[in-house]
Amino acid sequence: MDRAVLAAVQSPGVSEAWVNIGGDLRHLGRGSCTAGVAHPAQPGENPQYLVTLRGQALASSGHQQRGRRVAGRWHSHVIDPRTGRCAAAVAGASVLAHCCAAADALATALSALSLSEGLELCRRERVAALIFLPGGQVRATDCWPARRTRQTA
Repeated sequence: MDRAVLAAVQSPGVSEAWVNIGGDLRHLGRGSCTAGVAHPAQPGENPQYLVTLRGQALASSGHQQRGRRVAGRWHSHVIDPRTGRCAAAVAGASVLAHCCAAADALATALSALSLSEGLELCRRERVAALIFLPGGQVRATDCWPARRTRQTA
């Protein structure tokens, strides 16, 4: 995605481009674009947050849409490499970063970490993120720029 959007803005006459693939979004150029972020447990619902991207990427990861139900229990497609088990501490995460590769990797990492570990990683790396908990709560890092939508305010 990073290369695709870069190639687009390097084309003659193009001053801005954005690419959205599978919910991951990359913007590059003069203007900006606005994206909605919903809780992973409510993928078809109205977004809870709006975030404006200016030359940035937004990626989300979570276990609500992908995974498998085995013996009546849902198992995430995100694996915690420390344990080899399916991640379950958080429902997912959305990350705003300078490129899509970083945003995607960090969103997946935050989906495998506990809330406290994820918040510590975000603080240490100065990452703008929303971390979604299974019960519906949402924790935003101090640098998360999104605003809540009117539907959920």
